[in-house]
Amino acid sequence: MSDVEVMTEGAALLQEAVHAAKRGDDGIARSLLLRASEIEPSLDLIWLWLARLSSSPADKTSYLRRVLALQPGHEVARSELADILSQEGIAAAKGGSRKRARTLLESSIELDSGKVDSWLWLAAVSETKEERRRNLARVLAIDPLHRQALALLDLLDARDDAGAEGSSAIETDWQDLLLDAGWGVDETKPGASGGDRKILRSKDHVDHEPSRIVPTNDRSGTMANIKESLQDLAGIDGFIGACLVDSNSGMMMGSEGGGATLDLEAAAAGNTEVVRAKRKTMAMLGLKDTIEDILITLGKQYHLIRPLATKDGLFIYLVLDKSRSNLALSRHKLADTEKNLVV
Repeated sequence: MSDVEVMTEGAALLQEAVHAAKRGDDGIARSLLLRASEIEPSLDLIWLWLARLSSSPADKTSYLRRVLALQPGHEVARSELADILSQEGIAAAKGGSRKRARTLLESSIELDSGKVDSWLWLAAVSETKEERRRNLARVLAIDPLHRQALALLDLLDARDDAGAEGSSAIETDWQDLLLDAGWGVDETKPGASGGDRKILRSKDHVDHEPSRIVPTNDRSGTMANIKESLQDLAGIDGFIGACLVDSNSGMMMGSEGGGATLDLEAAAAGNTEVVRAKRKTMAMLGLKDTIEDILITLGKQYHLIRPLATKDGLFIYLVLDKSRSNLALSRHKLADTEKNLVV
């Protein structure tokens, strides 16, 4: 399938902004993005980049909501907004604003039900023992070996056995575990007896590391597979550069080649719009089909885009020197790489 790349003014400014952000010129990048948002406010990648470059949680939240207004199912925006709401909810819980904490944490979970920390702290501010148990059960449904959740369920059982006597000490233990689950809390809180107790993240708390973090071996295995696949493409005659791109965010997950002659990071953002435009056109035409690849032929280069059949939203972007490459063999090699790539 062939296509013609059409770069709108808004997309061009977005590409300039990506260049600026890559150089570390965040101020220039934000200015370019704000101009782009006035020209093409329906381009969700503009708002996503504005969110990532914003230092204000309120602005970041606003920009992410703009993304979701355009693309309600946008996984990256949903996850990042869920993280912000979760952090605000945890802060509210620690500050004693239980009602506000519940609202924020429930909103976080509505966006991403896999947030372990949101369920854990929602248990902390639950109004009834039954709600606490249900929320802790959701933590364990995600991670059956979650240490804090298991310990807190034991405390609930201990409270049932202890009755009124001893409940104060149990509540203190509950708060200690929850504060320690805050990952990096270092603050002094009044204890049950009026003294001070300090919840400090140190080597003593290593075994409380939240298991929501992807195991290193799984993550490194995935990255190694991506790197190996892209390096395999480098053996194609006329190879200039290649990358794996997440079209939800316009960001690269891995790259090979490129260098001074080809800014793959900026190309990733620009070609995300090419893929989206083609899919939108197919939808408008009522074509019930999938994109095998998109070929863009320039005067001196071939640009090939190959969406992954096994992972919606990802695509491989390959650039070749037209004078030194065999297009048919290159497309065949790219198809093989796409089939073998595991993400």
